[in-house]
Amino acid sequence: MLSSRFAVLSLALAAVTSTALAVPIVQVDGVFDSNDSYDPGMTLIDSVGESGLDSPQLDIWKVYFQSDDTYYYMGLQVKEPKIDTNGGSTSFVGVTVWACLFSDTGGGALHALGVIMSGSTILLNLDGAFLLPAQYQAAADDGLEVAVLKSVMTMMPPEGPFLFQGQLDDTGAMMDDQISGLVPEPATLAAMALGALVLVRRRR
Repeated sequence: MLSSRFAVLSLALAAVTSTALAVPIVQVDGVFDSNDSYDPGMTLIDSVGESGLDSPQLDIWKVYFQSDDTYYYMGLQVKEPKIDTNGGSTSFVGVTVWACLFSDTGGGALHALGVIMSGSTILLNLDGAFLLPAQYQAAADDGLEVAVLKSVMTMMPPEGPFLFQGQLDDTGAMMDDQISGLVPEPATLAAMALGALVLVRRRR
């Protein structure tokens, strides 16, 4: 009797654990809230309010990165929600493009990712080829959030670091906003190196 109760309890615990692990690390809905577990050390911050940009809805504020066993996640926040997915007031084609280049620390190209937004439609182009819907998730609201299968971004370093360059293009006559930097940012890299050194010393 006791063994059967233990078996039932074990199955229940396994079900709960499985459900908890199935919760995505980032909820790809274009809204930045408590449902998202972005790593602060994997975040780039841009100055806002630069002159010449089309609008605050196309003014880059933060770019977030995160990953789990299945996806690479990226979030783009702009100065003033909601992000303009129609290219802004001067757009010639009614499209906003988030163009991204991932490189290794030596400057060698890893992946080029283009996110093409037109109203509620979001398409992803990776290294010159459009991804299938099953290969990514994307949503735009306050900002833009995308998740791309790790199986299609095979050149990315598993633990970083990598160089990132991004341009938010209004496809119009106004200036495009840009951001670039090392991910994780240098302070986080230093902390990670220090932590690894401590572990090595403890093992000795």
